[in-house]
Amino acid sequence: MIAALILVVGYWVLPESPRWLMANKKFPRARKIIMKAVERNEKDKEDAELKFELLKKEFDKEQPKNVFGKATVFDLLKMPTLRKRTLIVYFCWFVNSFTYYAMSLNTNDLGGNPYLNFAIAGAVEFPAYAISILLIQKMGRRWSQSGCMLLAGLACIVTIFFSGSTLWLKITFAMVGKFLITASYGILYVYSAEIYPTVVRNVGVGSSSTIARFGAIIAPFVKELGHATHPSVPFGVYGAICITSGLTVLFLPETRGALLPDTLAEGEEFQGPSSALPKKSSKKAGSKKEGEDSSKGADSSKGADSSK
Repeated sequence: MIAALILVVGYWVLPESPRWLMANKKFPRARKIIMKAVERNEKDKEDAELKFELLKKEFDKEQPKNVFGKATVFDLLKMPTLRKRTLIVYFCWFVNSFTYYAMSLNTNDLGGNPYLNFAIAGAVEFPAYAISILLIQKMGRRWSQSGCMLLAGLACIVTIFFSGSTLWLKITFAMVGKFLITASYGILYVYSAEIYPTVVRNVGVGSSSTIARFGAIIAPFVKELGHATHPSVPFGVYGAICITSGLTVLFLPETRGALLPDTLAEGEEFQGPSSALPKKSSKKAGSKKEGEDSSKGADSSKGADSSK
């Protein structure tokens, strides 16, 4: 409770995102924050002013002011591509939260020393979050997310086949699964934020986190399912949904190194680093380049004629 109250101070301390402000046509506030950063970092103010004006023109060209308004969760579901990606991201959040909390609660049912199991399950989170940072930098977001979920699911399923004299293997694979789902959870925060356009990014991540709470609510009931049927059933469920979720991630675009979308239109056409901007923008750039080439050709022809 006290820790949560301390975070309220961030409202007055942390500045708003200049990118979000510009995407929503709030240029005076964006300029104020940018120039403050320029002053603190002792950068060239004139150069910053020039770049700000260029960015302002670009944002003005992209969409008229009245298109933005206040984004809601329904804006994520209006366009087909964004809708598909939103549903996949929601499913991933649900599965990550469900599996993470279920495996945390299930340490007592693994056998062996329950206190040691619980301690190991907590300890694996430190390296898991650390390695997630390396994975998204080296492998990208999509493959890291998908790989962690697929391997976590596989580890959970393998756990089913060990018991008795091989109990230590069961505990080992269960902890590997906890390690991987924790890493997946860390990656998901970054990946899902980059999937959504700037104007709906906060709505997208916030609603995704809400969906995750449903997974956390269901987790204890699936644990009890093992008591009613067979101890292996919960791990079979964890493994199945993790593998399914890991496969759906492959339908999402990679975001590492990409120019992230700002508007809903850009988000709809966003396909990853190779095509970060809308196709129409690419076409305009292409036609502009063709025009420049043709004008250069015409100038050279005129020069040749005059020399004759």
